[in-house]
Amino acid sequence: MPTKSSKSLTIGVSPTSLHKLKSAAALKGVTVEDFVVKAAVADARRTSTPTEIINLTARGYKRVLERIDATTALSPELERLMADYEAAKIDGSNTSIAWSPR
Repeated sequence: MPTKSSKSLTIGVSPTSLHKLKSAAALKGVTVEDFVVKAAVADARRTSTPTEIINLTARGYKRVLERIDATTALSPELERLMADYEAAKIDGSNTSIAWSPR
């Protein structure tokens, strides 16, 4: 895994942990360094997956729901697209998909 532009990282581990790391790395056929870096990067990816937690008061939560439920005017472009879709319906199921061969 090291590359020409790789940086160095020094860590301290107990003898027991080092023994476990060496054993696991040997089973995988890789160096301890590669084994540790691969595991750390995988854990970092899982940890930093785009997730956001938003804490709201009851009032704030109610305002968010009101905004979601609020109706808005359709844009002219969306109205045009909806009209095009309606005009494109070709079967009795009100879809624009041809379900049988023509």
